[in-house]
Amino acid sequence: MIRNTELAGLCQTIARDTGLDVTVGGERSHISPDGKRLNIAAMPMTPEGRLVAVGLAWHEVGHKLYTDMTGGPGPGLLGDLVNVIEDVREERDFIADRPGAAYDLDAVTTYYVSRGHLMPDDTTSAVIALTMGSGRSLLLGQTIMEPAMEKAREILEENLGGAFLALIEGILKGYLSMPRGKTGTASSREMAQRIVSLLEEQIEDPPPVPPEPTPETEATESEEDEEQGGGSSDNQENQQDTEDDSSSGNQNLGTDDGDEEPSTLSEQDNQSADSSPPGNNGKKADPEQIRNMIAEGAGDFGDLQKIAIEELDHMSQQVSPEVRRMLPQYPRVNRQKPDESGLVDESRCIAATSRMRARLMGLLQAVKRLPERFGTSGRKLAVNRLVKMSTGDPRIFRKRVEAIAVNTAVVILLDRSGSMDGDKITTARNAAFSLHHTLMGVSGVKVHSVGFDLQDEDQIPPPIQVLCNWGDKPRPECFGLTPGYCTPTPWALWYAWVELLYRPEPRKIVLLVTDGRPEGWDGIEEDTRAATARLNRDGIEIAAIGIFDETVREYWKNNRVIQNLDELPEAMFGVMTDLLTRKQ
Repeated sequence: MIRNTELAGLCQTIARDTGLDVTVGGERSHISPDGKRLNIAAMPMTPEGRLVAVGLAWHEVGHKLYTDMTGGPGPGLLGDLVNVIEDVREERDFIADRPGAAYDLDAVTTYYVSRGHLMPDDTTSAVIALTMGSGRSLLLGQTIMEPAMEKAREILEENLGGAFLALIEGILKGYLSMPRGKTGTASSREMAQRIVSLLEEQIEDPPPVPPEPTPETEATESEEDEEQGGGSSDNQENQQDTEDDSSSGNQNLGTDDGDEEPSTLSEQDNQSADSSPPGNNGKKADPEQIRNMIAEGAGDFGDLQKIAIEELDHMSQQVSPEVRRMLPQYPRVNRQKPDESGLVDESRCIAATSRMRARLMGLLQAVKRLPERFGTSGRKLAVNRLVKMSTGDPRIFRKRVEAIAVNTAVVILLDRSGSMDGDKITTARNAAFSLHHTLMGVSGVKVHSVGFDLQDEDQIPPPIQVLCNWGDKPRPECFGLTPGYCTPTPWALWYAWVELLYRPEPRKIVLLVTDGRPEGWDGIEEDTRAATARLNRDGIEIAAIGIFDETVREYWKNNRVIQNLDELPEAMFGVMTDLLTRKQ
């Protein structure tokens, strides 16, 4: 269906399935600081776009369900490692609950690798790449990062030594014992801290610089050598005898020239520790470099959230303004609280409902009787079908038969912008309530009502407020809207587009109750016309009820203008007559 080939429909499905607030719109993708809202830039849903969008959504839902990042991940490299480790752990938990997500998450990692995002090029990124790759291999069975892991091993062995590499890989085996759920975040922090501590152990003060030799010290050293028999062959023979006698026990290792007393094994270890960091295979790591690594971290390297947003924004930049106007968007949605009682005149609305329903029922009964069918018997011969006999089709008699009524889904959009003040909003909310009450009582019709306005570009509060959901009974107090600010008509139409294409009913209708003038951003008039054209192209019919204003005539062909509620039944009958009786 259409909803599965457009990003807006996909994101609405994700939002329904996961509870994450997913929206589509604008030229930039972003995630709210609390991680509860994900916006994806408007773009055609290419295979790559779908892949990255779904992967990002699954990734964020996983954090929402399985991560407890209270207090944040931490500073510098510690925070980077916590994020990387927790990404792997929460994806494992997400896949355990939703096995079908394994394919998407594996595919999106493959995509990132193919784009070169996860190949390390310095010591810091090598630590991140090895940590990420090990987790994805051990917990998720993903092998795509093997080349990046090999590169990371080369960099770490070259700069920190083979022993360090062995120790960090030993720490990373801890992935296999990580607990599930939000309590497991603590284990991610612990593993990250162990890796940072291992790096800190590589930091040592530089060895002291020996003083320059003086004539006195050189003379003293020469006398000491003579007293110890430094050049005596007898002493050398005695030393050789001692070395031979001890060859089967502790091996005493002297200096190259044999001038110093031999050392025991423990003394040798201490000397090696003085000359190089522990576990560094004789390599001397730069302490300042390691300190900077720990303090500054790896930047955006390995941050899957930022990588995904970067990729989505790159795709969005390829979209022209003309194309973007025709792309369905999905705004933020909230449910209207029933706390505005007394603003809808229920008695007047019910009276208007009874008059409208009687006339609409007659329209629907007319479409229940199909105009013409053909059968193998009857009284009226269809002469133009006689040729069908030659092809083996004996249905040459005209028949009139009863058919099931065409099912219809209707979305009512109520404009609650600032221009809808005074008598306008009073008439509009009464009209919307009456329309919903009328349509829900007509056989074969399902109806859904929302109000819309715009407070700010960040969509805080949400611009769409659900007044009555599919199948619910309308309550007057839920339709008691007061005027807001701007009029984001394109967003309202796109919301209806997504809702209607999610429905199984073959006929889909939008009833727009507004004073007609879109307002909110530059180019909103063109955006409104583009959205209208797209809805019509996709088989969604639009009818507009203008409230005290004929501006609706500039945007929608099927329209009526009313000055009060008493005019609504006639206006409603006028706009619905063609919609409900036209052949599909």
